[in-house]
Amino acid sequence: MLTPEQKRILKVIPHGPKILMLDEVLTTNDGGGHAVGIRLITEKDCEDHFGILPGFKMFEMVGQLGTYWLLTRTNKPKHSVMFQAIEKAEFLRLCVPGDRVRILVWADEKVKNLAHGEICRDGGREDGKPIITFSFAYTDPIPRDSLNRLIEVSKRRQQPVRFVAPAAVTP
Repeated sequence: MLTPEQKRILKVIPHGPKILMLDEVLTTNDGGGHAVGIRLITEKDCEDHFGILPGFKMFEMVGQLGTYWLLTRTNKPKHSVMFQAIEKAEFLRLCVPGDRVRILVWADEKVKNLAHGEICRDGGREDGKPIITFSFAYTDPIPRDSLNRLIEVSKRRQQPVRFVAPAAVTP
């Protein structure tokens, strides 16, 4: 069952309720800057993965918050945002069912379409301690109908959809 806050989030981001990895969006800095979200990790989140949250779900949490932040900041409904590259990922702690985590996303001040993400414990004896940190490049908002056409063409050709990372991120 979705909360009213999760329903509000789903009105902005293109994800469906089955993949939603955000419980709340606490703040978005409308001038650019940053966004903060919350997630309570459940047994289902860690299912079939040794009882710990898989790294790809942590990336997804940050990606969803980043999408929410970018689409509300640019006022582009019916658009999608995609990762282009993930860099400098550091897994610092395990995340298990019952952990409440704070998700942070902030824009890089020097490089366009580059942002940073961090997931930290929210509460308890390890409050504020990071679980994962990383940098990521992302696309400009893409109209969802254009993205859907691109995915369909890719499926027919049986080739992956490729996005080129910005030159500033590539070594």
